[in-house]
Amino acid sequence: MNGIKYELEKNSFIIFTLSMFTSVLSTVFQIIMGRMLPEADFGSLNALLAFSTIVTVPSAIMLFGSAKYTAEYMAKEKPGNAKYISRVLLGFSALIGVVTCALLVIFRGFFASLLNINNPVLIISIGTMILLSGVYSVLIGILQGLKRFAAYSAVPMLSIAIRLVVSVGLLLFGLGLSAIIHSLFISVLIPVVVSFLLLKGYLKQTSERPADYHPSILVSFFGATFFAYLFVNLFLNSDILLIKAFDETTGSAGLYSAGMQISKAIIYVAGAIAAVVFPMTAERAASGIDTRPLLIKAMLLSGGIALVGAVCINIFGDFAVSLIYGSKYAAVVPLLVPMCAFAFSLTILTILLNYSIALGRSRFFSITMAIGGMVLALIVVFFHHTVTQIIISLTVSVGVVCAINIPYALLRKPKLPDVV
Repeated sequence: MNGIKYELEKNSFIIFTLSMFTSVLSTVFQIIMGRMLPEADFGSLNALLAFSTIVTVPSAIMLFGSAKYTAEYMAKEKPGNAKYISRVLLGFSALIGVVTCALLVIFRGFFASLLNINNPVLIISIGTMILLSGVYSVLIGILQGLKRFAAYSAVPMLSIAIRLVVSVGLLLFGLGLSAIIHSLFISVLIPVVVSFLLLKGYLKQTSERPADYHPSILVSFFGATFFAYLFVNLFLNSDILLIKAFDETTGSAGLYSAGMQISKAIIYVAGAIAAVVFPMTAERAASGIDTRPLLIKAMLLSGGIALVGAVCINIFGDFAVSLIYGSKYAAVVPLLVPMCAFAFSLTILTILLNYSIALGRSRFFSITMAIGGMVLALIVVFFHHTVTQIIISLTVSVGVVCAINIPYALLRKPKLPDVV
């Protein structure tokens, strides 16, 4: 247990430190956008970013497969097998990017209407950004699977830094929301190039097809993972999307976006810890080691830090909102309590997601997420007239999912997962 604790805390610290820089850059991006863009455009920006996160799910899940199989094969000292899977995933992810982009171009009018966005061309720009998102995810997953946690954390930091610099430059030249959305693809393209350079040695090694490899195993893994990750991302981003969608609350989207950036900062902690939990769980499961102590430690560590963060946010929330965004966003302060409760529940959910996927339990996790989605749909149909009602509905739904998955994970002894 002490060995697990040391490795988890050491690697989590590396990721957490770099993630904090990413978080700071992301917060600075939001602050500048909130101050320089009209409130309505600020709300639309965050709605489009949330929408892009959801539609990139088919590409983003490539990260889990890439990290899982890289970690497993490297633990078994079979780098050639790991390289073979990486090559397969890179080709598949490129295809997914093209298909997703094409669908967004074709149905741009429908999605623009769904988000209350007046300019359908912005949906096309999101599609352009997604072209390389799958390749980006595979490369990041390889870095995670190799436990190169510094590089794994630095590449996303580079991405948000590019987004920040380019967006501020466009605003200074008198351009607005449309130009910012059109330029998002740059924040994916450059990190992809950098990732290829970081993995130059790994990608040059000889590729060796695993003896028991069959495409159906990958399809099965990603099929289950897709729904698990899709549902989690729906919950992670549905707050702003729901607020933007309902006529009673759509005018509050810009206001909510300011509070969202502050309250959801605690989720970065879970992201750092989950990034370490995933390869460690895959390695231990492949070696027949019980992974439940790792899960307990991860939940206690992330949950404890998130709880302290939530308390601090609510104590200093009034000061923080006024200092960062100005008095025009002061009305968001009363919403920080329910928003932090929602963010705390998402913290635990993030740990459970990574743990479940690493053990190959995506199917069960997806079923519980579907249950949570049905609970949300049932509640929000009747309670969506205020922002607070929507947030509470989301928190209750995530709580239901966690209440099912935590005892399931702790009571069930992990089995060896299927290996490609």
